[in-house]
Amino acid sequence: MLVGHPGLPTWEEVSIACGYETFEEWRETPPCHAAAAGGDTSKCKGLYLLFAGYLEGERTVVEELPEASVTIMLEGCDIWDRSQICLQDPVPVLLGHEPLPDEHIVAIHAEVDREPHECAGNVCRIPLELYPGRELEMVFWAESSYGDETQRYEAWARADAVPWPDGPVDAYWQVDVLSTQWTGPQPAACALTWRAFPPVDPDHAWLSSPPDPSGLATDQPLDLLAGRLLSWGLVEAPDCPWGGLLPNGAASPCGVEATREAVDVWQDRFDARIFEVAQETGLSARLLKRLFAQETQFWPAGFPDIAEYGLGSLHPEGGDALLLWNISFYQQFCPQVLSEETCTSPYHELIEEDQALLLGALAAQADVTCPTCPGGVNIEAAEQSVDLFAQLLLANCAQTGELVYQASRHVPGDVASYPDLWRFTLANYNAGPGCLQEALDMVRKARDPYDWSHVRQALLDLEACRGAVDYVENITRAHP
Repeated sequence: MLVGHPGLPTWEEVSIACGYETFEEWRETPPCHAAAAGGDTSKCKGLYLLFAGYLEGERTVVEELPEASVTIMLEGCDIWDRSQICLQDPVPVLLGHEPLPDEHIVAIHAEVDREPHECAGNVCRIPLELYPGRELEMVFWAESSYGDETQRYEAWARADAVPWPDGPVDAYWQVDVLSTQWTGPQPAACALTWRAFPPVDPDHAWLSSPPDPSGLATDQPLDLLAGRLLSWGLVEAPDCPWGGLLPNGAASPCGVEATREAVDVWQDRFDARIFEVAQETGLSARLLKRLFAQETQFWPAGFPDIAEYGLGSLHPEGGDALLLWNISFYQQFCPQVLSEETCTSPYHELIEEDQALLLGALAAQADVTCPTCPGGVNIEAAEQSVDLFAQLLLANCAQTGELVYQASRHVPGDVASYPDLWRFTLANYNAGPGCLQEALDMVRKARDPYDWSHVRQALLDLEACRGAVDYVENITRAHP
């Protein structure tokens, strides 16, 4: 086969050149370790790729000139749980960028709640103390000496003055900014997607992250996890009837008690990776850990007769949602499996065979079973799969935002609070978009508010969707 790019052929290229049956046989062929060691390869059975050579050629590349842009930052503030804490009056700063040599930004224009602000040069400061306690919509753009203007960017800002009785000042400012042009620390996950500001009160601890991984430690009695540890011989309960196991594979009360120490250690073994992924994505580390506890009780190798994979129970339909709704993930993942040319098309436009290849690759990434590993679990792969489920959760957040918009015809953050939008997202993750869409439609027809109380009741009224209510409330309830 001829491959028009550096590196190995993609799965799609092999499948097209050799046919699907041959592709499957090649994919299931184990590595020939003797080849890497320079040994005898005659005993390696199966199908292998052989590099035959290369042909030199030329490619014409059309290069577009880089465009000028404007970014937004905040001066003189510190980070606190993804918000900005400012001891002095907060000042958003707009910075113009002109990448063309010998050209420069001549002016920046901004509108804050339709009030105009204009600045000469490439820097523009806008005092937020003029708008206390308000959620502001900002539009800004720049003019270049090249003769053009940047696109018009949007930002949303909230500045609250918080009393500080025993502090060095009477009050401090807590500021949140949502914009694609924001250059400060990453905002809370999905805040920009929904255009909704996260809460700042302590009643929503499940939407926050602790200062370090040790703050994620839990000691819940988990009967399914205890059952898996007993089944794989990682711990024993010799004083319990039937070795501490029930017929369904879970641990009996005696087995749960006998395995408490091992269960406590196991449920915290992914905390460092969960914390790291939460910092990278803006997700709540507590939310992510609670989701894993609810889905699998931290046993990533799956359960008998359940066709789901990994810590977050990836189902084929979940793979579809990830590739459909998390565009950045799809753009990074697709070229690892299919050709770059094929991956220029969105997932829903791919042929069925290509979609199947992508879903198979996702399942392989989430499946961390390892018959030769202790407990049948590849722990390193399980830790790395935390990022996959974080991306799946972000995909569900995007899908939920669209469902809320379709039901209400309003920006999600205008009709529902940030915590309730996360509750809807968890319901979507668990029960699927069909349940959430039907529940939202029931709320719309009743002309009720789009809050969890009313969506919860709608889910309870739908027999096939009732389980989502307990699922959501188990994750979001006020517990450690």
